[in-house]
Amino acid sequence: MHPLAETIQARFPDGFMSAQEWRGDLAVMVKRESLHAIGRFLKDDPAMDCDYIVHVSSVDWPDEEERFEVVYEVYSIRHR
Repeated sequence: MHPLAETIQARFPDGFMSAQEWRGDLAVMVKRESLHAIGRFLKDDPAMDCDYIVHVSSVDWPDEEERFEVVYEVYSIRHR
C-alpha cells in the first residue's frame, strides 16, 4: 500500500475504507463521518501539507445502494 494511505489508515482506522494507486495518483476512500477529520489532518499536518484543493466533483451510481459519491482532489505544493 502507498505510504500516504498507510498513514491515513493508521491514524484513522475507523474512517479508512480503501486505497488504490493508478499511474502515480493515489485514491483513498474514507467514510463520510471521518471526512472532516481526515481533511483537516491532510491540510494541517506538516508531513501532509495538502494546501491546494484541485477540484471537487460528484459521481452518481444509479444502481448502487449508496448512490452518490463526492470526490476531493487535494495536492501538496511543497511535497508534490
